[in-house]
Amino acid sequence: MNSPVFLTTSPESLIAEIDPSRFIIVLRNLIENALEHADTHDKRVDLKLLDRGDSIRVEVTDNGKGIETEELSKLFEPFYRIDKSRNRSTGGYGLGLSLCKRIVDAHHGQIGIESGGSGTTVWFMLPKIAKVGPLA
Repeated sequence: MNSPVFLTTSPESLIAEIDPSRFIIVLRNLIENALEHADTHDKRVDLKLLDRGDSIRVEVTDNGKGIETEELSKLFEPFYRIDKSRNRSTGGYGLGLSLCKRIVDAHHGQIGIESGGSGTTVWFMLPKIAKVGPLA
């Protein structure tokens, strides 16, 4: 089976100081959300790691139908769901993006979401740390 998740990275090494167990939660949540909302017939999720000067930007993009503009600002609120008919038995607590925001904020980063007529990108940025040379 081919994976519908595609990874693109910058050619240079990018280093940020993170709590790995917390960022496993962030990446898992963002990728699972993207897979859930991707196009059902041609499912695709792009994961990009980009150099932004003194920051690292990570983007998770699905190829789904997108999100209405008025909903975007509410998505990081605890318990918020776009589909009001959903509940725990039909899909989550509505805490995933709120938790991602708290983790990214705790690492002095930023998180956001962009969506248009098709597809949605959730991104976060973290400060880079200086590259360290080989141990002497």
